[in-house]
Amino acid sequence: MGSIPAYNGEVSRPWAPLPLSQCGGDIKVKGERVSQEPLVDVAKAPLKQVRTIELAALFKEASLDDLEAGVKEGTDIINKLQQAVAPDPVAIQGDLKMWYQQLASLKVQGSCHKTIIGVVGNTGAGKSSVINALLDEERLVPTNCMRACTAVVTEISYNYDTEDPYRAAIEFIEVKDWEHELKTLFGDLRDGGDMRNKDSEAGVALAKIKAVYPGITKDDILGTTPEALLAKSDKIRAVLGTTREILETDSLRFYRKLQKYVDSNEKTEKVVPGEKKPPKEMEYWPLIKVVKLYVKSNVLSTGAVVVDLPGTHDANAARAGVAEGYMKNCTGLWIVAPITRAVDDKTAHTLLGQTFRRQLLMDGGFASVSFICSKSDDISITEATLSLKLEEELETENAELERLEEKMEELKNQKRELAESKKVYNGVTDNLTEQLEAWEELKEKAEEGEEVFEPKSMPEKKDLEGSKKRKRGAGSKGKSKSKKAKADDDEMNDFIVVTDEEDSEIEEIISDSEEENGQNLSQDLGPPLTEGDIKTRIAELKEKKKKTRQDIRDLTNQMSDVQDRFADVRAQHLKLRNKVATYCIQARNNYSTTAIKQDFAAGLQELDMEAAEKEDAANFDPTKQVRDYEDVAKQLPVFCVSSRGYQKLCGRLKRDGDPPVFSNVEETGMPQLQSHCMKLTEKGREYGARKFINNLSLMVNSLTLWAVQTSNSGGFGVDDQTFHCLEQVSTIIVHWEVPTDPNAQVLDDVVSNTAKELKGVVKDSLYGRFSLGVDDAAEQAVPTSQSWAKPLHEGGMYWSTYKAVCRHNGCYSSMAKGPIDFNTSLSDPLIRMIAADWERTFTRSLPPVVHSYLQNCVTGIEKFHLQIQDQARQKGKGLVQLGILERQLGMYEQQAKMAAEEAINQINTIQRDTNREFAPAVMNAILPSYTWCVDEHGPGSYMRMKNHMIEHVTENRRAMFETSTTHVRQLLETMVRTVQRHLEEATDAIFQTVRRDYKLLGDNEQQPKFLEEKQAMRELLGRVENDFRELVGLERLEELEGLDELPKSEEEVMDPEEMERVVRQLGQLPPVVVPPHPPHHGYDPLGMDYGGSYREGVYDDDVGILDPDNPDDADHKKAALYDKMAALDSMDCDGGGNDGGGVLDI
Repeated sequence: MGSIPAYNGEVSRPWAPLPLSQCGGDIKVKGERVSQEPLVDVAKAPLKQVRTIELAALFKEASLDDLEAGVKEGTDIINKLQQAVAPDPVAIQGDLKMWYQQLASLKVQGSCHKTIIGVVGNTGAGKSSVINALLDEERLVPTNCMRACTAVVTEISYNYDTEDPYRAAIEFIEVKDWEHELKTLFGDLRDGGDMRNKDSEAGVALAKIKAVYPGITKDDILGTTPEALLAKSDKIRAVLGTTREILETDSLRFYRKLQKYVDSNEKTEKVVPGEKKPPKEMEYWPLIKVVKLYVKSNVLSTGAVVVDLPGTHDANAARAGVAEGYMKNCTGLWIVAPITRAVDDKTAHTLLGQTFRRQLLMDGGFASVSFICSKSDDISITEATLSLKLEEELETENAELERLEEKMEELKNQKRELAESKKVYNGVTDNLTEQLEAWEELKEKAEEGEEVFEPKSMPEKKDLEGSKKRKRGAGSKGKSKSKKAKADDDEMNDFIVVTDEEDSEIEEIISDSEEENGQNLSQDLGPPLTEGDIKTRIAELKEKKKKTRQDIRDLTNQMSDVQDRFADVRAQHLKLRNKVATYCIQARNNYSTTAIKQDFAAGLQELDMEAAEKEDAANFDPTKQVRDYEDVAKQLPVFCVSSRGYQKLCGRLKRDGDPPVFSNVEETGMPQLQSHCMKLTEKGREYGARKFINNLSLMVNSLTLWAVQTSNSGGFGVDDQTFHCLEQVSTIIVHWEVPTDPNAQVLDDVVSNTAKELKGVVKDSLYGRFSLGVDDAAEQAVPTSQSWAKPLHEGGMYWSTYKAVCRHNGCYSSMAKGPIDFNTSLSDPLIRMIAADWERTFTRSLPPVVHSYLQNCVTGIEKFHLQIQDQARQKGKGLVQLGILERQLGMYEQQAKMAAEEAINQINTIQRDTNREFAPAVMNAILPSYTWCVDEHGPGSYMRMKNHMIEHVTENRRAMFETSTTHVRQLLETMVRTVQRHLEEATDAIFQTVRRDYKLLGDNEQQPKFLEEKQAMRELLGRVENDFRELVGLERLEELEGLDELPKSEEEVMDPEEMERVVRQLGQLPPVVVPPHPPHHGYDPLGMDYGGSYREGVYDDDVGILDPDNPDDADHKKAALYDKMAALDSMDCDGGGNDGGGVLDI
């Protein structure tokens, strides 16, 4: 898991002119320099000529936001400078072309730094939901339910390129990759068992082939070849090796278009009942190499790139390679597991188990891991309270919950009783309505003169009594209730219950009805009714109906009141329950966080103890801690999140049911994860911003030197011999010896010497452990191969699975057994032996070598500056320009520091590739056996396969591991050569910058060129410092506005008396004291000053720190080194120049 180290913005030591008036005496310890007079008295010289800009100092305490604003401002300045240098870039030449190209190169450094964050976890862990919530999208990352879909790597980064907020680039595998996979699939079909079993090797292979070739049958597949199948489909060949793009403004439409490529048609296609099933279309997911999504998500705006990693055991080598590539280059690695199983889950223990931890150790990637417990809202309060022993803490809340639950039950019962009464009264009202309708008809007939009698057919008592016993919803066969009556029914009316008082009233109504209508039941019609009788009866019925309706309204009001009280109590209960649930969730989160941190630290401690015991079993002390494991646990980021709760609180997932238990988004843990994602980018962003600002400062000052010179009197002729001394000085500082050949390519020698030292460290630290690892691996190889041949009931595997493993060259993911890797199993003892030494070598031993080398290069530049300063003092010219160059020295050092960090990052990147090469080398050694087993068929073939594999491993067990370590040695040697080339390029870039700047002192052209361009440049450069001051919150200063050209001769500014004063101030050059020995393994890169005095002891390769004040401590070594120093005193590097003191004239 790679990362760029944070750069703190501090110059490693403050830069000030040398104490030239003193003879090299008082240059102090630990990089602290005595404050001294400037080379040119700023008060006496034209301020606008000697002013330099030091952006690194200006931004030393700046925030990351200010730094990035500085990058933006710097990019704008570069654009303006390019325009001033070359309005027409095509036609430029000479200096203008050089400046334009260097400005263009610098501008590229201002681009956004990317931070890769890999997300891993098993199916069902909630990865997709976590990523969608992280991006503040309801649905973006495809949810892959098909097992094969999980092989698709999905990379998500910020969309800088299009106005459409959603963009996707779907990259397909090459033709050769699909042809190779088809051959493997055909083999699985032939030897993989029952095709009808979807979980068998043959079933999986058949499903994948039919997904890409939907019209093909089993017989067609068995009757063709992979080459013929691939050749006959132009549509498939047209897709392979291409990239398809999707652009959308709406996330849902974008998601649906993406699903077409990454998901299975069996899940996405809808079949309408009764209609013919449409023909299946070709599916793309088996052919996809990687999916890249670009969205305008705030969490990605700072350079984070989130990668959904499915795993590295895919059958397709191209996809497996993509996943493996992301895994080893991640700056951050997020492990996702459901919190319900996070502590004990196989996912957590596998990913934080020995193999994974050992890989992290070798990668130097422990600091990159974060653990995410998903689905934190999936909790049972009762179970959590018991398992976490929260009964006492929640005693009050639980008691209140019980009281509220009882109150709710009481109110529900009241509501049921009122609802039943209302229902009965509604029945009475319906009965009265029917009677009124009948009497109204009689009235109409009577008014027409027709003779009428009392109605015979009236409701019977049992019809009304029956209503008391009906269950809710069981209506009569008569007229249905009104809409209003239906609306008044409530879900709490489980059964109809009538009180005694209501029952008496109903009986009275029924009795009245019987008394009034009982005579109608006889066959005698009775006397005819008069209009008066009819009107009286109608009035009585209306009055009864009116009273009944009033009773219904009273019941409705009572029900409403009960409902309001119920809702209030329920709200209190829900609020308190959510509070208790949130408390339980937080308690479980804390428990899970602690357990995972402890498990992680314990796993690392286990690795360290294992390595210590193997290294020296006789003196192994289990109580001795290699590192602070409590701090390791403390530093592991663990986040417990609820994606669903966060999404719902943000107004998404509206179709989902229950509301979240959380009261705010902070409780879901997702905002904290989002902040963590953005924070992971800060180190890389700060490093990139400070590097850009430092290089911009160098460029601006270099352009200032060029722009202020408009005559030929400013230079004093810095010749090639002087620049050759720069290389000579570097050789002396790094080699600690005087070069015998003054014309040698000394810088190349220096780099070569550093490369030898790197190679020596690797050899001394690792190669001996390789031999011990080979012994261990060879001893355990045969038992390991025998374990693969166990019977099924003892943990062995089906013959078809064994054969599939062989067909996939030892690495296969079975539906029944999970990931199987023969090669890793064999090489694991070797890895265990070297893991700790590998980590120490690349994280502790090699970086000092690189830092020491580039630090010595900087020391050479300091010495070179003394040479140029002495020439300026002797000739009385160039003093103003040296005021600028003197302040460039600190920026050269920062340039070297960053080059060193990049070299170390390059070493780490290469070593992460290299430490994964042991298993592939073993695979190549066993490849003949894999091929033999695949070709074996017939009765007894499984036994022959297993025996052959055991025999092959037995015969080749030592050779295969020796071959693997030899292969790794070769890769490490290649790494050293690659780093050597990088150091050569970095050194050349630094020295070319120095040469460019100091060459400007020697510009003695008779006819100065580019005067108009220089004038435009001065106008821009004269405002740069104030622009940046304003950016960091400082006020603009009038004296910093504008930039003048140099006068035609410096004598016009400095009269003879002033020149004499400056020369007196400069004084004689101090003697150069060469340090007795270069900083080495226990190095202090800041421990060397201008004079070369090295403090706090001298480092020696074999004995460590030597005390120069102890006469008994390696006197013979110090005497030899001082002899070399004496040789330096006699060396003349200025071609016969006057050194003013008889010392090394550099």
